[in-house]
Amino acid sequence: MNSTYSTKDIYLTAFLISCGLPLESYTRTNGVTTFRIAERDELRELIQSYYADHGNVSALRYGNSLKNLKNLIYSNSTYTYEHNTNNFGAIQ
Repeated sequence: MNSTYSTKDIYLTAFLISCGLPLESYTRTNGVTTFRIAERDELRELIQSYYADHGNVSALRYGNSLKNLKNLIYSNSTYTYEHNTNNFGAIQ
């Protein structure tokens, strides 16, 4: 598996997916979901822009990514997902 960035922040995850970074996996343990995003050259810059409130993505794309993440974590009975080539929610 390639290197990944882990976060529990669903809103940051939706932003990163909206920027085209794929969700590599997630786990849900004791009600807490941890998302793993593929490490890419632009990852750190995107995270900084998100927390500095300078991130710029389509509102529709962000909303759809967030909705898809919520559907994914709340409707999955196994609470575990891993797929190395997933482009869940990513716009190419």
